[in-house]
Amino acid sequence: MNAVEEVVCRVPSRFDGDDQVRFEAPIDIAGEPRRLWFQVPGELASRESPGDGFLLASLVPAMATASRLVSETPVSPSLVENIHRLQQIYTCWFPTLRPVEIVAEHLPPAADRPESTFALFSGGVDSFHTAITEAPRLTGLLYIRAMDMLEQDQALIDSVIGHLSSAAAELSLPLALADTNVRQFSEPWADWATQYHLMAPAAVAHVASDGITLLLATADRSYRNLYPWGGHPLTSPLFGSDRVAIEPIGWGSRRIDRATALGDHQVALDHLRVCWRNPNGEFNCNRCEKCIRTRIALALVGALDRCPTLQSPIGVDEVLRTELNEVTVDHWRDALAFAAERSIEHELIPAMRRCVDAYESSSAKSRLTVDLNGLLEAEDGHEFLLPNRERIFDTMWAHHARWLTGQTLRRLPGRLGARFRRRRR
Repeated sequence: MNAVEEVVCRVPSRFDGDDQVRFEAPIDIAGEPRRLWFQVPGELASRESPGDGFLLASLVPAMATASRLVSETPVSPSLVENIHRLQQIYTCWFPTLRPVEIVAEHLPPAADRPESTFALFSGGVDSFHTAITEAPRLTGLLYIRAMDMLEQDQALIDSVIGHLSSAAAELSLPLALADTNVRQFSEPWADWATQYHLMAPAAVAHVASDGITLLLATADRSYRNLYPWGGHPLTSPLFGSDRVAIEPIGWGSRRIDRATALGDHQVALDHLRVCWRNPNGEFNCNRCEKCIRTRIALALVGALDRCPTLQSPIGVDEVLRTELNEVTVDHWRDALAFAAERSIEHELIPAMRRCVDAYESSSAKSRLTVDLNGLLEAEDGHEFLLPNRERIFDTMWAHHARWLTGQTLRRLPGRLGARFRRRRR
């Protein structure tokens, strides 16, 4: 009988600095030694349950290697229960992951304590919207440097933290700074966007559980556009425990709604940072899809010229040069719907529509190529045609009636070819 591989979370060491505490532990992933660390403000650092953060951060690597997940530090039984439910979802979403056994001693139930609510804060559209709209119930804001700045120069890091600190002060909220290597630790076993980008900050919150009882996890899209993603209203609460709850927030609004709402808040416009590329240490590059999309949103409501961190004005040519993908196109569709709902007339709208049309045409061509190749490679076409005939016909005719030349039509087998030839006549 083959031995079961294990991911073993060793007991973390604690290093106390002047105002920060660093937890670090060796973790073996299927025989490969790794080190995972978290750094959080001293007043937030967990004295009882830092193991919860290490366990959560190690979950996907364990599932990816089909390894039993072992914690040498006691963990919250409610987190273990949530992880079992989370695995049911992740194995449906991600076929390469396997459910794994969790082996750990359990902590006693959490004692009652005052609620302390923090919101993730990066200075972007979504986090600014949450900081402003949820300010009355917030204890503070949490910025995790490694979430979006892996290999940036120190000057940019200092600039970002300076902007965030100023914004937090203007909002009368304390800013807690944290850091971790969880992103590097999880490679190559976890996909950051679809599996990890909210699990990681949740792990940080667990390590900071002496000062955080509730973490608000802001939506980066809406209920209209749900699919397997690292931050999802179905899975986000399962990253929590009876010590630290994770609350998904903002899913009832679109990003275009949140972005345009910031036009009424100068503090957000003064410090807005949306770029994740930051070429040459730029605070916002003003050229990537995310920068262009945000500039468009503010331009639609006449607020772009009041945002000193983004370039104004924005030209039609800049919009037309922007390439969309299956993730970003939803935000552009939402922006077009937003403009139509409010009867906004703007010179950028036709260019936005052309970008969406270009993506949809390219996507349809890709699907068509796959479908057509399947038909032409099948012996008589029927083994591929029967289960897919309606989708193939509708996609091909709707997007490529002109492209379907007589020669192509003659090559299509069986009933599908006859149907196209009749339609073309």
